[in-house]
Amino acid sequence: MRATRMGQTTAMTSSPAAVVEVRHWLSKLPWPVAFILSAAAMLAGPVLLSIGAVDPPQVQAADGAMKAAPAWLLLLVGALVPALEAIVWCMGFIEGAHFVARRPALGALLGAMAYGVAYHHAYDLRTIAAATWVAAVINVSYLALREQSRGKALLWAIGLRWVFAGLGLLSYRGII
Repeated sequence: MRATRMGQTTAMTSSPAAVVEVRHWLSKLPWPVAFILSAAAMLAGPVLLSIGAVDPPQVQAADGAMKAAPAWLLLLVGALVPALEAIVWCMGFIEGAHFVARRPALGALLGAMAYGVAYHHAYDLRTIAAATWVAAVINVSYLALREQSRGKALLWAIGLRWVFAGLGLLSYRGII
Protein backbone atom coordinates (compact mmCIF):
# COMPACT_ATOMS: atom_id res chain seq x y z
CA MET A 1 0.00 0.00 0.00
CA ARG A 2 1.27 3.47 -0.82
CA ALA A 3 0.51 6.84 0.71
CA THR A 4 1.24 10.25 -0.75
CA ARG A 5 2.29 13.21 1.29
CA MET A 6 3.06 16.58 -0.25
CA GLY A 7 3.64 15.06 -3.66
CA GLN A 8 5.95 12.31 -2.37
CA THR A 9 5.12 8.65 -2.50
CA THR A 10 6.27 6.59 0.45
CA ALA A 11 5.81 2.94 1.24
CA MET A 12 3.65 2.32 4.28
CA THR A 13 5.11 -0.31 6.54
CA SER A 14 3.85 -2.12 9.58
CA SER A 15 7.32 -2.32 11.10
CA PRO A 16 7.68 -1.82 14.85
CA ALA A 17 9.49 1.33 15.99
CA ALA A 18 12.63 -0.62 16.97
CA VAL A 19 12.96 -2.02 13.45
CA VAL A 20 12.50 1.46 11.99
CA GLU A 21 15.29 2.78 14.24
CA VAL A 22 17.62 -0.09 13.33
CA ARG A 23 16.84 0.46 9.64
CA HIS A 24 17.66 4.16 10.09
CA TRP A 25 21.14 3.64 11.57
CA LEU A 26 21.92 0.74 9.23
CA SER A 27 21.25 3.03 6.27
CA LYS A 28 23.39 5.87 7.67
CA LEU A 29 26.54 3.85 8.38
CA PRO A 30 28.93 2.24 5.92
CA TRP A 31 28.02 -1.44 5.72
CA PRO A 32 31.23 -2.78 7.36
CA VAL A 33 30.68 -0.53 10.38
CA ALA A 34 26.99 -1.45 10.56
CA PHE A 35 27.85 -5.15 10.34
CA ILE A 36 30.44 -4.88 13.13
CA LEU A 37 27.95 -3.02 15.33
CA SER A 38 25.28 -5.64 14.61
CA ALA A 39 27.72 -8.41 15.51
CA ALA A 40 28.70 -6.60 18.72
CA ALA A 41 25.03 -6.22 19.69
CA MET A 42 24.45 -9.89 18.91
CA LEU A 43 27.42 -11.04 21.02
CA ALA A 44 26.70 -8.71 23.95
CA GLY A 45 23.85 -10.85 25.29
CA PRO A 46 25.68 -14.19 25.46
CA VAL A 47 28.84 -12.55 26.82
CA LEU A 48 26.98 -10.76 29.61
CA LEU A 49 24.95 -13.87 30.45
CA SER A 50 28.06 -16.04 30.64
CA ILE A 51 29.84 -13.92 33.26
CA GLY A 52 30.29 -16.07 36.34
CA ALA A 53 28.18 -18.91 34.97
CA VAL A 54 29.06 -22.59 34.92
CA ASP A 55 28.25 -24.48 31.73
CA PRO A 56 25.51 -27.11 32.06
CA PRO A 57 26.44 -30.77 31.42
CA GLN A 58 25.07 -30.67 27.85
CA VAL A 59 27.42 -27.82 26.95
CA GLN A 60 30.37 -29.53 28.63
CA ALA A 61 29.69 -32.70 26.61
CA ALA A 62 29.49 -30.66 23.40
CA ASP A 63 32.78 -28.97 24.31
CA GLY A 64 34.48 -32.36 24.58
CA ALA A 65 33.08 -33.50 21.24
CA MET A 66 34.14 -30.26 19.55
CA LYS A 67 37.68 -30.52 20.90
CA ALA A 68 37.95 -34.07 19.60
CA ALA A 69 36.58 -33.33 16.12
CA PRO A 70 38.97 -32.70 13.23
CA ALA A 71 39.33 -29.07 12.15
CA TRP A 72 38.03 -29.71 8.61
CA LEU A 73 34.79 -31.15 10.01
CA LEU A 74 34.31 -28.19 12.33
CA LEU A 75 34.82 -25.78 9.42
CA LEU A 76 32.35 -27.67 7.23
CA VAL A 77 29.70 -27.84 9.96
CA GLY A 78 30.51 -24.26 11.01
CA ALA A 79 29.78 -23.06 7.48
CA LEU A 80 26.66 -25.09 6.70
CA VAL A 81 24.75 -25.11 9.99
CA PRO A 82 24.71 -21.31 10.54
CA ALA A 83 23.58 -20.77 6.95
CA LEU A 84 20.74 -23.27 7.38
CA GLU A 85 19.81 -21.74 10.73
CA ALA A 86 19.58 -18.30 9.12
CA ILE A 87 17.38 -19.67 6.36
CA VAL A 88 15.06 -21.55 8.73
CA TRP A 89 14.85 -19.49 11.93
CA CYS A 90 15.21 -16.05 10.35
CA MET A 91 14.13 -15.89 6.71
CA GLY A 92 11.72 -18.83 6.93
CA PHE A 93 9.74 -17.47 9.85
CA ILE A 94 9.78 -13.84 8.69
CA GLU A 95 8.83 -14.52 5.08
CA GLY A 96 6.35 -17.20 6.18
CA ALA A 97 4.58 -14.77 8.50
CA HIS A 98 4.62 -12.16 5.76
CA PHE A 99 3.07 -14.62 3.30
CA VAL A 100 0.43 -15.92 5.72
CA ALA A 101 -0.50 -12.85 7.78
CA ARG A 102 1.36 -9.88 6.20
CA ARG A 103 3.17 -9.48 9.56
CA PRO A 104 6.91 -10.06 9.09
CA ALA A 105 7.63 -8.67 12.59
CA LEU A 106 5.46 -11.43 14.04
CA GLY A 107 7.59 -13.94 12.13
CA ALA A 108 10.76 -12.38 13.56
CA LEU A 109 9.38 -12.75 17.09
CA LEU A 110 8.19 -16.32 16.51
CA GLY A 111 11.48 -17.28 14.84
CA ALA A 112 13.55 -15.90 17.72
CA MET A 113 11.35 -17.63 20.29
CA ALA A 114 11.35 -20.91 18.36
CA TYR A 115 15.13 -20.84 18.02
CA GLY A 116 15.73 -19.85 21.62
CA VAL A 117 13.08 -21.79 23.48
CA ALA A 118 12.03 -24.71 21.27
CA TYR A 119 15.44 -25.48 19.76
CA HIS A 120 17.41 -25.00 23.01
CA HIS A 121 14.77 -26.27 25.47
CA ALA A 122 17.07 -28.97 26.87
CA TYR A 123 19.58 -26.41 28.13
CA ASP A 124 19.47 -24.08 31.12
CA LEU A 125 17.66 -20.75 31.23
CA ARG A 126 20.87 -18.79 30.57
CA THR A 127 21.48 -20.68 27.32
CA ILE A 128 17.86 -20.22 26.24
CA ALA A 129 18.07 -16.46 26.94
CA ALA A 130 21.38 -16.15 25.06
CA ALA A 131 20.07 -18.09 22.04
CA THR A 132 16.88 -16.03 21.98
CA TRP A 133 18.90 -12.80 22.14
CA VAL A 134 21.14 -13.86 19.25
CA ALA A 135 18.15 -14.84 17.11
CA ALA A 136 16.31 -11.62 17.98
CA VAL A 137 19.23 -9.40 16.93
CA ILE A 138 19.68 -11.31 13.67
CA ASN A 139 15.94 -11.24 12.93
CA VAL A 140 15.66 -7.50 13.60
CA SER A 141 18.64 -6.92 11.30
CA TYR A 142 16.94 -9.03 8.62
CA LEU A 143 13.70 -7.08 9.05
CA ALA A 144 15.53 -3.78 8.81
CA LEU A 145 17.29 -4.76 5.58
CA ARG A 146 14.58 -6.78 3.81
CA GLU A 147 12.89 -3.73 2.30
CA GLN A 148 16.12 -2.86 0.50
CA SER A 149 16.82 -6.40 -0.64
CA ARG A 150 15.85 -9.79 0.72
CA GLY A 151 19.06 -11.25 -0.68
CA LYS A 152 21.17 -8.67 1.13
CA ALA A 153 19.18 -9.26 4.32
CA LEU A 154 19.72 -13.02 4.07
CA LEU A 155 23.45 -12.62 3.46
CA TRP A 156 23.61 -10.28 6.46
CA ALA A 157 21.83 -12.86 8.64
CA ILE A 158 24.12 -15.66 7.42
CA GLY A 159 27.16 -13.46 8.05
CA LEU A 160 26.05 -12.74 11.61
CA ARG A 161 25.45 -16.46 12.20
CA TRP A 162 28.96 -17.17 10.84
CA VAL A 163 30.45 -14.62 13.23
CA PHE A 164 28.68 -16.28 16.14
CA ALA A 165 29.65 -19.79 15.03
CA GLY A 166 33.24 -18.74 14.30
CA LEU A 167 33.71 -17.28 17.74
CA GLY A 168 32.14 -20.38 19.24
CA LEU A 169 34.54 -22.62 17.33
CA LEU A 170 37.51 -20.52 18.40
CA SER A 171 36.27 -20.75 21.98
CA TYR A 172 35.88 -24.54 21.77
CA ARG A 173 39.42 -24.84 20.46
CA GLY A 174 40.71 -22.72 23.34
CA ILE A 175 41.98 -19.94 21.07
CA ILE A 176 39.88 -17.25 22.75
